[in-house]
Amino acid sequence: MTWNTLEDLRITFFEYGKPVPGKEQAGDVTKVPRQVFAVAFTFHETARSFVEAPAPVDVVDQRTRGAARENRRYIVEIYFEDSADNETRILRAVANLAAGYGLQTRTLQAGLIGRLAEWSATDFSLAVQRYDSLRQLAVEIDDYGGRQRATEFAAELRALPGVARTRRFASVNLRARPQDPDATIQVVAPIAKEHGLSQMDGKRMFTVAKFGTQGLQVTVDFFESDGTIKVSMEDFSWHTEFAEIEQALRAGLSADRDGHGHFAL
Repeated sequence: MTWNTLEDLRITFFEYGKPVPGKEQAGDVTKVPRQVFAVAFTFHETARSFVEAPAPVDVVDQRTRGAARENRRYIVEIYFEDSADNETRILRAVANLAAGYGLQTRTLQAGLIGRLAEWSATDFSLAVQRYDSLRQLAVEIDDYGGRQRATEFAAELRALPGVARTRRFASVNLRARPQDPDATIQVVAPIAKEHGLSQMDGKRMFTVAKFGTQGLQVTVDFFESDGTIKVSMEDFSWHTEFAEIEQALRAGLSADRDGHGHFAL
């Protein structure tokens, strides 16, 4: 949080990883934070209270570009039981894969506890991370390209012994008017129902709807400060219908945008 003046209060939210539903651990899941979003407030003299501050044009433009990039992002995380043998095997396998695809080794950033190795290329990054609280090692893949590399990496790594669990994540980010979350839910709900995802009681600060089964969830988040809607898909069990659900959501949300002119993918 930063509070430079009474008119400029900014709060930034980070995530520290997310365990499998029902298997949450006490304390921090990971020491590697990821910035999720930020909100800004200003003091309203008449109301004598804080209200959300409108984002400057350059900030909105930057967020729009960021949302477009996030729409291409595909995250794969493969977790292994932590052991000396697994660590050696995983590091060797990932290093060989990285070399085969021409990925460059990155110098580890100071302060990232548990980070063992990193590689990167244009629109692609790869890391091996130890999570002491879970007693697991993870290979984390971020793919902003066509997903071919992530798919092939995941197939190779899931064939290794010692896999404890997996996680996949993708999202559709939209720009919308304040009333559009309901329109988004009307698009998402029938797609979720068609694939056997029931509406869940998962509302929290920014979540307006949640659908899922054990290990597979679709969440609709609305960030009023900048009018962003995020429809995210999270899969903990490598469901075969993950890609089909994602494709249906992207097509449905794109069609709604074209029909009403509210959304900008």
